[in-house]
Amino acid sequence: MSSGPTLTGETCIQSTKRKYINIKFTKNDWCTYKGHCRIDDVLGDKLTTCMICVYCKKLSIPQILKEK
Repeated sequence: MSSGPTLTGETCIQSTKRKYINIKFTKNDWCTYKGHCRIDDVLGDKLTTCMICVYCKKLSIPQILKEK
């Protein structure tokens, strides 16, 4: 029986040396609108509304990881 983590192919010491990044996204990361946003006035799903908004910008995950 192995002493390492299951299905990782590495030892316990190797797996604990990995570095994890906790990224917190703010509205400035996905929205280009500079005025007062009236998303709170929407009666429906706010997340879906932001996803179809013309001011929504796509997140570049590799670029964000480089910056963090």
